[in-house]
Formats: sequence, structure tokens, C-alpha cells
Amino acid sequence: IDAIYWSPAWIEDQLNRVLIEHQASMGYTTCFWRTVKNSKILLDRDGWFANVQKNCNQPYPVQLKRAIIAKNHPVLRQVIPSYYGQIKKAVERQDLVSINHRLAAFLASYFDVLFALNEVLNPGEKKILKFLKAECSLLPENIEQQLARIFVSAGAGKARVLSELDELVDGLDSLLESEGFDPA
Repeated sequence: IDAIYWSPAWIEDQLNRVLIEHQASMGYTTCFWRTVKNSKILLDRDGWFANVQKNCNQPYPVQLKRAIIAKNHPVLRQVIPSYYGQIKKAVERQDLVSINHRLAAFLASYFDVLFALNEVLNPGEKKILKFLKAECSLLPENIEQQLARIFVSAGAGKARVLSELDELVDGLDSLLESEGFDPA
């Protein structure tokens, strides 16, 4: 059992940002939606949480999908300062802590795009590959092997992590194009 405390106003605001206003975050956009939607209520004296949960049972908004892709895809390697550019600089100075930090942010945005493309609620930072394989039909080929290579290269501060990240994003771009999105 996970016990989570949110003030009612705060979680309602988080859900409204996603479900009504269709605002994307930098990674993890739909995590709270997924958490509330999949929660099992143990005690709800006044029915507040049941009502909030009921509002979470709706289709994935197309406007949200577009917003997530528009916000998270460019920061992978297109804009200044992209996560890719930050990782490149960290590799050049052999700053392993910074490489790890920027790679985590890169992957948060990458996975947010991938889950949005599949119209699947983002599960957060735990068991990502398990959820991707179980719930997403649109996945880049060899994503698990690509990620494994990235983690090895990044952990050692190897410059080849950059070409491996390019390969990962190129696969995502191909999926986006096949679904009618312009990655550029």
C-alpha cells in the first residue's frame, strides 16, 4: 500500500491542468492522472476522492497528446539548451554526475512523448520498460537494447552515448512521422 497525501485543491489543480487545460509538463505529464485513476479507495468519508476518480475515467485528449509531444520532443535535441547538448557538454568535461542528471531528464521527456504517442498514461519513473512493453503498441525497434547501451556509455562517460541517443531519438522521430507528426 502506498499512502499519499495531497491537499484536495492541489490534486484537483494538477488533474485540471492535464484533463481540462491540456497543459504538458517536462516529463511525467499524466502520472497523477494515472495514479488517481488506478487507485483503490480504502476510505472516502464524503465521496470526494470517488468523484475525482470518476472524472479521471475519460479518453486521452488529443490536445493533450499534441501538447506533450510539442513540449517534450524539442528539448531532446532540437532547442538550445537541449538535454542532448547538456549531456554532450557533461561528457566533454567528464562530469558523470551531470551526465546522469541530464540523462534522467532526457529520458523523462522521451518517455512522456512515447506514452503520449500511444495515448497511455505515464506510470512515472518505476518499471518504465515493463509498462512500455505491456501497454504501448508503438515502440522503436530494440528500445531495450538501445537503452542498455546508453546506460553503459553514460555511466562510463563515453562520447558514444551521443550517437546512441541520436539513434534512440531517430527511432522516436520515425514513429512520430508514421503517426502524422512532424518531428522537426
